[in-house]
Amino acid sequence: MITLEDVTYLYPGADTPALSGVSLTVSPGERLAIIGASGSGKSTLAKLMAGLLQPTSGRVVREHGDAAIVFQNPETQLIAATVEEDVAIGPENLGLPSDEIRRRVENALATLGISHLAKRPVSALSGGEKQRVAVAGALAMEPKCLILDEATAMLHPQAKRQLEEALLRISARSVAIVQITHDMDEAARADRVALVHRGRLAACGPPDEILSEAELISAAGLEPPAAVQLALALRRRGLPLPDVPLDVRSLADAVLKAVVP
Repeated sequence: MITLEDVTYLYPGADTPALSGVSLTVSPGERLAIIGASGSGKSTLAKLMAGLLQPTSGRVVREHGDAAIVFQNPETQLIAATVEEDVAIGPENLGLPSDEIRRRVENALATLGISHLAKRPVSALSGGEKQRVAVAGALAMEPKCLILDEATAMLHPQAKRQLEEALLRISARSVAIVQITHDMDEAARADRVALVHRGRLAACGPPDEILSEAELISAAGLEPPAAVQLALALRRRGLPLPDVPLDVRSLADAVLKAVVP
């Protein structure tokens, strides 16, 4: 579990805090999406959670072990010649026995569905494969919280889907997943959504509560999910939709129920 208690962070030389008075808890196995416009403070929040930054005031408590972070561009995190060598770097730095390192590497590669890439040169991988290797390297550290800072932003749809399937397997092991994202559809699949606006936590709750508030999302410089925009447009035209679905399939079902007696 990671708990932030009234956390404020001011970058050296800055006049305005990047984050102000943020309180937030991430539970084991939870998938938390943190959304916000560029410059809102969400990446600063991710670095505070991971321990890469220390709060100017307030505190960050990690009750059950460390957090690991994966960034948007995997090139900044992959440094070894082959996949298995790169994934092994973290456990090696912990001074673990060779058999434990091997176990962690094999488990991480299997969880990410890339065991077949173990001997492959990192330079020969696709962008999606490199990102999954970066996640495997973080997972091999066996963190209690895995933080992804826009880690799916550069991926094509198939690679993004493969990574999301792997994240589901990881969270099933009681590892918390924190995803920093601009993708509202990705956020809709989380257990909880936190909206960061101008350095403050503007809202936090279930996706259907946060993402259906079009005015709140728009005021934060974001666009609601496409299904939400369409549902609200249909409501304005008189279609009696009791709820605002977050995805197209749910919207189609809701429209069908509304028009068929």
